[in-house]
Amino acid sequence: MGNSRGLGLHLVFTIIVFVANTYTCLGVRNSSVVCSQRERLALLKFKHNIKDPSGMLSSWIGSDCCRWEGIQCDGVTGNVEGLHLRRDRGSFSYTGDNYLVGNEVSPSLAELRHLKYLDLSGSDFQGSRIPYFFGSLKKLSYLNLSYAGFHGIIPPHLGNLSNLKVLDLSSNRQLMADDMAWTFGLSSLEHLDLSLVNLAGAQNWGMVLFMIPLLKEISLSKCGLSNVGLRSSVNSSRIHHNIKYLDLGFNSLKGPLPSFLQNMTSLTFLDVSGFDLSFSKNFQHLLDMIPSLSELHLSICGLHNMHLSAPYLNFSTLSNIKHLDLSKNSIEGIFPSVFTNISSLRVLDLSKNMLNSSVPIMPNLLDLDLSFNHFKQIEQVGIWRQCHLKRLRASGNDFDIEMIDSPKNISECSEDSLERLDLRRSLNGTIPKLLGSLLLNLRVLDLSYSGLTSPIPESLGRLRFLEVLYLSYNNLTGPIPTFQT
Repeated sequence: MGNSRGLGLHLVFTIIVFVANTYTCLGVRNSSVVCSQRERLALLKFKHNIKDPSGMLSSWIGSDCCRWEGIQCDGVTGNVEGLHLRRDRGSFSYTGDNYLVGNEVSPSLAELRHLKYLDLSGSDFQGSRIPYFFGSLKKLSYLNLSYAGFHGIIPPHLGNLSNLKVLDLSSNRQLMADDMAWTFGLSSLEHLDLSLVNLAGAQNWGMVLFMIPLLKEISLSKCGLSNVGLRSSVNSSRIHHNIKYLDLGFNSLKGPLPSFLQNMTSLTFLDVSGFDLSFSKNFQHLLDMIPSLSELHLSICGLHNMHLSAPYLNFSTLSNIKHLDLSKNSIEGIFPSVFTNISSLRVLDLSKNMLNSSVPIMPNLLDLDLSFNHFKQIEQVGIWRQCHLKRLRASGNDFDIEMIDSPKNISECSEDSLERLDLRRSLNGTIPKLLGSLLLNLRVLDLSYSGLTSPIPESLGRLRFLEVLYLSYNNLTGPIPTFQT
């Protein structure tokens, strides 16, 4: 009996210790632990040096900075470990009241010697330089300075951050680098985003791909990159095979495809938009080199129908593709049959091409963009026949006949799955009643910027899941129908 009771007490004690340790590991702070006076004063100096029109830092009062908004402390020591000062974590709307504004980042933050997480994205530091002292925050594992208005040269001192796993300096358009050698010290880095940073004169940018051993994701979109950075001394065999995400879109790369791509055997995402693939061998070699791809972006690559035909394309190389972007190319006329043979395909973007024939049924496709092509009839985009499609965009096609209710418009689907339909700048005449009779799962409907006239049909009120309805810039009359809930 005593042994049983002792075992029970021991079990209860073990559970209590486990729960306590779990809460500590999850960052739930002991109420008796407070931040140090030194770190509290450092944060107050930072606050004093910036404008805070949104009141983001209004909670920064009192003696315990661990209770302030945006501050994360260690649950045992009270050391400040995280500074989360990105106000809108989903998007940035530059209305003047949703970010911090300052002439510089206060050097007082150098006192936060235990800092692991620093996010100042979406603030406006008005053309100041990224401070050198960031390179002294040796425990940083996450640094996000995107959309923050920094100018000038990226300080090479950032290369001292050997514990850094995520570095995002993207969308600072006046930020630049003349040499990428500083990145070679980031031995723990897994994610690097320098999109829209000026790297036009940067040496050694190609070496980043094999000098950072743990790198998995790298975004260098719209950086002004050219072949100059791809020195012949780059040994493609040394490319680290764990890179899964590579964005080189919209740069100034020319000529043959970079040889390093052939050794990226783990790559699942690739964006080489803007790279001239009009020579058939370039396109064919790209697909042959990287059979592991599941998402491929080839916007503005000079592709046309020939590249999507059997003599030039090995269908087996597309067997894993789930997301394919071929927007802004020269694909014209008859819809390429190759897409019906890619059973893995879920998202297809063919916007801003010159297609004008009926779209075949692709039963596994969930998202289709046919905006700004040359379709003349609404039936051609498959609105009533793609039964499993969740999103269809067909704006800017200028359908030349009125979208009327007629037998040929009757849906072939027993149950339509379409949730988002975009027909901006495409329709004329009246809104057809069939939209409210057949597309019962619609959540977003955009009919704006069209030549629509007459009253809004009451049948739209049957769209009980509808959340967003765009009807602006039309000539509609009468009341808005009552929607079912």
